[in-house]
Amino acid sequence: MHVSYMGLEPMKKRTGRKRTDPVRNNQLDEIHVLSCRGFSQSQIAAQMGLSQSQISRDLDTIGRLMSPQDATEKAKRRDRLLSEMRHAKKELWDAWERSKKDKETSTKEKVVLPGHAKKGGKSANERNKASIRSEGRLPNSSYMGQLKIFN
Repeated sequence: MHVSYMGLEPMKKRTGRKRTDPVRNNQLDEIHVLSCRGFSQSQIAAQMGLSQSQISRDLDTIGRLMSPQDATEKAKRRDRLLSEMRHAKKELWDAWERSKKDKETSTKEKVVLPGHAKKGGKSANERNKASIRSEGRLPNSSYMGQLKIFN
């Protein structure tokens, strides 16, 4: 039996792997997402119940898995990313153009004037009233900030 540094309690002897492959693969996905969202290795470790050094090793593994080894795979990945960026840029420009348009608000109401009721309970003086109101607005400048990423 091993004894801890302070000599107060026995340390557990390590027996094999703590994570099965399916569990590890799921955790790798989650670690990658958290890392992309800007969490530090220590924050990820605390959230996942793992050590910071394990998170570091897992991020290295993720980097190796995501890094293509041959030039054709790199070219395919680059083309796919460029395509996604073109699509995102187009969406941002469309959103910018929509943000510059006037805001329209439509309202509908039923107007009932006093009078005699017809068969079926409808009033003789019942009608629908509709209106559309348009108001100008300034474009949403946050779209331009996002477009700077692409330049």
